[in-house]
Amino acid sequence: GTGAANKLDDYEEGTWTPAENNITFTAAVGKYTKIGNLVFAVGYVEVPTQTNGNTFEISLPFASGDSSALYHRCSVTSTGLADTAGIIGPAGSDLIAVIHRTTEARILLSAASAKAFRFNITYRT
Repeated sequence: GTGAANKLDDYEEGTWTPAENNITFTAAVGKYTKIGNLVFAVGYVEVPTQTNGNTFEISLPFASGDSSALYHRCSVTSTGLADTAGIIGPAGSDLIAVIHRTTEARILLSAASAKAFRFNITYRT
């Protein structure tokens, strides 16, 4: 329509640098599109050689605003580590936890050592 009620007044495209709290990625790039409260984000990270036993998490450009207790799944693929996926927690979370797709166990940084990961996610702020 052409009326003011149909006007798109919250649209943003941008980039961010995905980060991890316990390490510095060898390479990290991210792009997003935000329309209203919906975010479409894609990114790429390379994990340096690691022995760190902490869980592997990737930061997002905006915190989740979903008020439910549900977790959102996303696509995370890797070179050298099969069967990966990601989850983002409920309201306030701004991290993707990288998991094993079948067991849903969280992947440790030591298992992600010297590997590259691509991800894409759609979520609400």
